[in-house]
Amino acid sequence: MVKLYLIRHAESMGNVEEFFQGSLDVEVSPKGLKQLEELKERFKNITLDRIYTSPLKRAVKTASYVNFYQHLELIRVPELSEINAGGFQGKKWSELPVLYPQEFHDWKENQENFQSPDGESMKDVYNRMVSAMNKIVSENQNKTVAVVSHGCAIKTYQCYLMGKSLAYMSQIGWADNTSVSEIIFDDDLKPHISYLYLRFSGMAKEIYAEYTDKIEPYGIDEAWLDVTDSSSIKGDGMKIAKEISERVKYELGVTVSIGISWNKIFAKLGSDYKKPDAITQFHRDNYKEIIWGLPVSDLLYVGRQTNKKLQKLGIHTIGQLAQ
Repeated sequence: MVKLYLIRHAESMGNVEEFFQGSLDVEVSPKGLKQLEELKERFKNITLDRIYTSPLKRAVKTASYVNFYQHLELIRVPELSEINAGGFQGKKWSELPVLYPQEFHDWKENQENFQSPDGESMKDVYNRMVSAMNKIVSENQNKTVAVVSHGCAIKTYQCYLMGKSLAYMSQIGWADNTSVSEIIFDDDLKPHISYLYLRFSGMAKEIYAEYTDKIEPYGIDEAWLDVTDSSSIKGDGMKIAKEISERVKYELGVTVSIGISWNKIFAKLGSDYKKPDAITQFHRDNYKEIIWGLPVSDLLYVGRQTNKKLQKLGIHTIGQLAQ
């Protein structure tokens, strides 16, 4: 049996400055350092035999905090690195839909086919991740190990763990910075997934229930909360959101991104607008200036096929669709 903790690196400056990092070697942000202090304590009472990491700075820094109480040698594995996204790298997220419309659409809606100019394909990332992880697992029978990698690389490996093809990748959510997933491999090296974030998801929903009984789940780890009837007791939407965010962080040791609005579509858009550990509120008097310029593919229920049809009609932003 092998117990493996799969960890995404802490927030980096690319996350803060909103440019596509890929394989660029970017430092951890000040907020990321705070996340690492929490991560360090989560591993205080877990005994690890080995720690593997991508050689990129943000991953190595994260691994060093996982190692704080372990005092092990960090094993750098290049195959655990983030996708080399070629022309995407270093570009602002807001620039990508204009510079590379088809490739950006694939990144958002058709991830299994994504390949930026002069970059590696998603299949390349999948193959190297699976090969590296299989080697790590096979060399650590009856051991407990930690692996630090990156958002895209982890998503490809999740497809493998779930027995799915890469076509399933777009349906898998992004792991938050410093999120930890636990995978148990049996004696035949078959994975049994017990994602910690799924456990935390259920515990978070128990917290939500203290604020309203009007909870509508969306997928595995998201939900809409109608707090209209709670505001007279608990305060307005922003007050409730801040309280929930702090409680989840303090009680569960993880972060949540929250969107606030008067309808579900904009609330969901707000929760995706900034990640991780953020609260975005769209008011009736400010939503146009923020939302109208976003890609139409960001809108809930605008899937791959709908987006293609809209693009052919010259509709590229949410504002164009609204008009």
